[in-house]
Amino acid sequence: MPVTHGVAGSSPVQTATKTLKASPYGCGIRSPQQVSNLLRVLSFIENLDWLMSFNQFQSSLFIKELDAYLAIARPNPEIRHQVDLGYEIENQSVTLLEIRPNWMNPEIIQKFAFAKATFVKIQNVWKVYWMRSDLKWHAYEPSPTVSHLRDFLRLVHEVKYHCFKG
Repeated sequence: MPVTHGVAGSSPVQTATKTLKASPYGCGIRSPQQVSNLLRVLSFIENLDWLMSFNQFQSSLFIKELDAYLAIARPNPEIRHQVDLGYEIENQSVTLLEIRPNWMNPEIIQKFAFAKATFVKIQNVWKVYWMRSDLKWHAYEPSPTVSHLRDFLRLVHEVKYHCFKG
């Protein structure tokens, strides 16, 4: 399904075509060749749905899996004000976080990412990463890809090689 942008219910290509027809050589375009090139690029962009974020159905399934994981992985309620776990979903990635107050100013809450899985739609796999001490994401070598988000969460929970939680 194309992303609507500009005119309600129109794809980017339809919007650009309407704009160009209404104002010949508009938007800094100087020749029919540039118009053709622009439409070709917009058509290509429109067909890149594999780059888009998760749809609502997928997101709701992932949120249920993540919430189930947090139900067993979070610390006891008595200490959650000192340390807690959470997650963020951004584009094609799910990041697990440690949440704690700043040691110098407890009013400031900090989030530290420690594990990340990125979905690669073309390959239909999740790439697994861990945050090293250099603060860069590194592939998790024992299992660099998994088939499902729950497999990623299982890897993190097992702490077999102590990469994720130290």
